[in-house]
Amino acid sequence: MGRGRVAASLNLSKDRSAEILKRARKRIEILARNWSNLDYQLQVHAWSSRKVDSISEKDLATLNASRRKVGTEIRFILKWLATNSYLKGPRWDRLEGDIDVEQVGCTSCGMGESTDENDILLCDHVGCFCAFHMKCCDPPVSIDEIGEEDDPWFCPACDCLDQCLEILRCVLDDSEILTWKVL
Repeated sequence: MGRGRVAASLNLSKDRSAEILKRARKRIEILARNWSNLDYQLQVHAWSSRKVDSISEKDLATLNASRRKVGTEIRFILKWLATNSYLKGPRWDRLEGDIDVEQVGCTSCGMGESTDENDILLCDHVGCFCAFHMKCCDPPVSIDEIGEEDDPWFCPACDCLDQCLEILRCVLDDSEILTWKVL
């Protein structure tokens, strides 16, 4: 499936980020089930290949092509989530040592000003360099949801990525997951 078709299947153009992430997670659930079904069919073929009436080479090729197509779409969605591709705003750069609040702007609105009720949160996920005002997150983050100062906070896209990887862990073994992890 081409990137444009994957983006179209998620309906990225007109929805808020929470809806986009919800669609991505749902699509991963569907693809994981498809992967599991195709994997089962291939295992049945491997078991029955010693029989005379086993699956035809054409059907086997179709199964393998379907599995590659599902795998390609899963990889695209994971990469899309890992790079926060749906976000258009600025990112704070890889800052060394302590982070100067003056250097960080919100990825959503681009502004750097913050208040106690609308602080800028930095995503703690490895490789993510996004920062968001509490009210710019979709859905908005409350002070109660943040936790202690040393508690990690993950932006909605990184949280969704982790949830999608967990969904895939239920279907795939660890070696397959590692090849799909894009961070």
